[in-house]
Amino acid sequence: MIKNMTLKRYLLWSMGVLASGVVLLLSYQSAQGFLYGFDAVHHRTMRYVALSDHPASNEVLEDALKYKITTRYEQLPDQMKQRFPQPIQDDKFYKKFEDWWYFAPPKRIYLLLAHTGSNGHRKFVYLMVDNPKTVAQGEDERRFYHDPMAQIALLGLISLVIFLVLAIWIMKKVARPFESLHTWARRLTLNNLPPESPEFKFSELTNLAQIIHHSFSEANDSLKREQSFLKYASHELRTPIATLRGNLELLNKVSPEMNEREEIIRNRMGRAVSAMKGITETLLWLSRESEQLIPQQHVDMAELVDEVCSELEYLLVNKPVKLGINTQPFTLELPADALRILLQNLIRNAYQHCNEGVIEISQSQSDITIRNTLCDDGESNDVSFGLGLKLSKQIVERFNWRLNSCHVDGVHEVYLTLNSTNDLTN
Repeated sequence: MIKNMTLKRYLLWSMGVLASGVVLLLSYQSAQGFLYGFDAVHHRTMRYVALSDHPASNEVLEDALKYKITTRYEQLPDQMKQRFPQPIQDDKFYKKFEDWWYFAPPKRIYLLLAHTGSNGHRKFVYLMVDNPKTVAQGEDERRFYHDPMAQIALLGLISLVIFLVLAIWIMKKVARPFESLHTWARRLTLNNLPPESPEFKFSELTNLAQIIHHSFSEANDSLKREQSFLKYASHELRTPIATLRGNLELLNKVSPEMNEREEIIRNRMGRAVSAMKGITETLLWLSRESEQLIPQQHVDMAELVDEVCSELEYLLVNKPVKLGINTQPFTLELPADALRILLQNLIRNAYQHCNEGVIEISQSQSDITIRNTLCDDGESNDVSFGLGLKLSKQIVERFNWRLNSCHVDGVHEVYLTLNSTNDLTN
């Protein structure tokens, strides 16, 4: 994995590497240029000396340019002959630095050039310098000597430092608008959405802020439309639900005597109407922007699970499905209507998408587990919850419950854990 890095640090690191590479390259070229110039100057000067009229015979002399001339190789000093053995080619510049590294002058310099004139006489021009630093200082011992290579390295280092200081200064100027955009975007929420996005120093950042603001505006409009739909739909459903409840109560008064089959049907209708009432109340509560708490009551977990499973059994009609329900008496104080909606979603999903196999529903205290065999195509279809996955997630998140699901060996497993401020065990 690539380690996360801020844009500011990445740019500084990239510019530092680039600047270091450029400085090293230019310093190397400057050093090579100095060495080339050294060779060219001495080569040209020594050839000029070789073309002069000296020496008159086989003598060795020192001319005004500090070079020495001889007509015989044997007359060269032993130090020169040791470092430049025969054969010596004409007009080839021979150079030898001893005890030298790039950032300090050599202790000794040996230079040699051979030239044969038009008269056939051969001359050797040479120069031996001990401690070039002392020679460069001359008679003024207080003079501070600057080695050319050290000067090149020092200038390169100073250039790199200046470049990095300027780069940091520029990055601070450039990074400030980015930091402002980051701060503005982090503080941006649907509740405090400003009417317009701010202007920044760079047009690209301004355009990015406009895109972010537009996305938040669209999300806010979509959320308001959903809340309005839930609110209006729930209000509209309350009237027919109230009518059904009133007619059921009236039917029980008009015809109190009923056989066992009629009683089962009326009880089922009564539970359905109560469930619809709870659904509408929960939808209204979820559509509110306030954090007003929904009414809570003591709920028998085993009884609620058995009741929801019984209400949804019609989904298993004519299916070769084996249903296993295991519950334990346990009472919690929590919003019963919201929990009913959530259980209906989870159990309905298991009933609808298990064409054959086994469905196991178990409840132990505040933990509920639902397992069902997946269809032959292996699809989960989690998005087909009764009131939708979004509503289920809203309920779970609002009450700080935990809902997890996974697929293991062709089995879809759902785990629900409920929290309550008061729990009453039987």
